[in-house]
Amino acid sequence: MTVSEQEQMQTPLGPWPRPVHCHPGPHWWLLRPQFLSIRADEQGEGQVLSQQFMGDSSRYTIDIHGQKLSVHAREPLSVGERVRLNIRAHEPVLFNDGPSFIEH
Repeated sequence: MTVSEQEQMQTPLGPWPRPVHCHPGPHWWLLRPQFLSIRADEQGEGQVLSQQFMGDSSRYTIDIHGQKLSVHAREPLSVGERVRLNIRAHEPVLFNDGPSFIEH
């Protein structure tokens, strides 16, 4: 993801408001699962890769534009199903250099 001098960051998931105290250049964007939600949508940009049952909800791994995300949802979804991702507005958490826990 790249942060520019403009008001928005360019991310693989589309433009996002740029944090006030962020220097231009490449960054890693940490998306916390509590800010993500998904719903079944045949026209959705994401696809369910895996599901882990967690009692009253499930944790899904989805692929969206080549990015793998972990999302909790109560809606029952099937592996391979198309989904729409919603990212709740929040202050982004950015790292200048990729944190060591990110898989390449």
